[in-house]
Amino acid sequence: MDLEGVQSRYGFGKTKATELVQRPGFVKSVVPGMHRYPVAALEIWELATALVGTVAEPAPPSPPVVVTPPAPGRPGRRPSTREVAA
Repeated sequence: MDLEGVQSRYGFGKTKATELVQRPGFVKSVVPGMHRYPVAALEIWELATALVGTVAEPAPPSPPVVVTPPAPGRPGRRPSTREVAA
């Protein structure tokens, strides 16, 4: 969906639609010269704004978890047949 699609979906003007899509964390795909906004991102925004101030208010997003690859190592020794049988 492009910015005009966001405007028509909510009946916003261009300024309000631009403010919405420029919020930090709002999902968009950027191709040189084009911005596209997934409908799933708009539905998440709708749900979050509908639940603000209620008991079911969603938790703030947590920072992403970064998992580092293990350090390169050398393989250990091969177990002897006596250790395997025990």
